[in-house]
Amino acid sequence: KIKKIDIKISDPYLEKPKIIDKRYYGLEGCWIDSSCNFLSLLDLLVPLKSCVVMKHTSRYDQTSKLPYECKIYLKAEDVAINVSINWCKKKNEKVTVIESDQGLFEINHSKQTIYMNNQVIYRQDEIERLSAHYLNYFKWFDRTDKPNIDTLTVHNIALSEWCNRRSKNGKKQS
Repeated sequence: KIKKIDIKISDPYLEKPKIIDKRYYGLEGCWIDSSCNFLSLLDLLVPLKSCVVMKHTSRYDQTSKLPYECKIYLKAEDVAINVSINWCKKKNEKVTVIESDQGLFEINHSKQTIYMNNQVIYRQDEIERLSAHYLNYFKWFDRTDKPNIDTLTVHNIALSEWCNRRSKNGKKQS
């Protein structure tokens, strides 16, 4: 039984403090860049249709008006979910920690390693991280049965939250 999920996502997309590198404007900021990925992961762990965004705060680059840092608090039934997306740390790192009745599971997506109560239970060494990510993604959708993921739900949560925040009072919140 899952009690709590913490997801931390870092990407090195700032050129100066609080200024997004222009090469990454096409990512539409940290929320759009990361939300579909972490929501797809959540769909494997909790009933995604039950997810409710409780709070969402962002910090914005004043030039591009795109978010470079977001904190999102969700609830899925009785599971608390905290997501932190941060482009300020100058590193590419993705870590998910799942608190369950069996202890702590840590998925270090960057190192392709899974820990249970601080003991390594899985390590992927043969395939580069992004290659493994996309190979697994397409294998999953190539199954003969229907995929578990409700793609519309993932995109609905990601885009409706983004659109809602952009349209509030005609300006972005910080």
